[in-house]
Amino acid sequence: MDCFIKCSLKVYQEYLLIYLSTGIVIFGVLYHGISWNSVLGKCFKVLCGVRQGGVLSPYLFALYIDDVIDDLRKSGYGIYIGLIFVGCILYADDILLVSGSCTGLQQMVNVCVQYGKLWDISFNPAKSHYITFGGSFSSLTRITLNKRGIKEGC
Repeated sequence: MDCFIKCSLKVYQEYLLIYLSTGIVIFGVLYHGISWNSVLGKCFKVLCGVRQGGVLSPYLFALYIDDVIDDLRKSGYGIYIGLIFVGCILYADDILLVSGSCTGLQQMVNVCVQYGKLWDISFNPAKSHYITFGGSFSSLTRITLNKRGIKEGC
């Protein structure tokens, strides 16, 4: 039985050392202001994420999230095609976990949760789903994320 899961995540950052845009960096803390009709509003502290659409944003996010792939590979769960680990596929801020069993999938989710605790990443169970194909799947089996059940189906 193959199991898939898609998790949406939110990344929290307090410090952004490299920032190329109209933002102002003061001692590693990012402030941003809104400009309207050539008038700059009050600046506010940016505590969360990387700038959407920023040239460096995908690279900064990749650096931030890259180790979760290694952790998942080292966990011993997930799918391989030959020698290539395809147990997790990342695109933008989405993660697709692929396992040969629901038990393995739950272990992979647990690896992500532990990684999230270490690096202050929040995975949202309400935006996460799992789906199973083939094999026997007990209706009593549930995949959980942060002790909350994940919805079955897309």
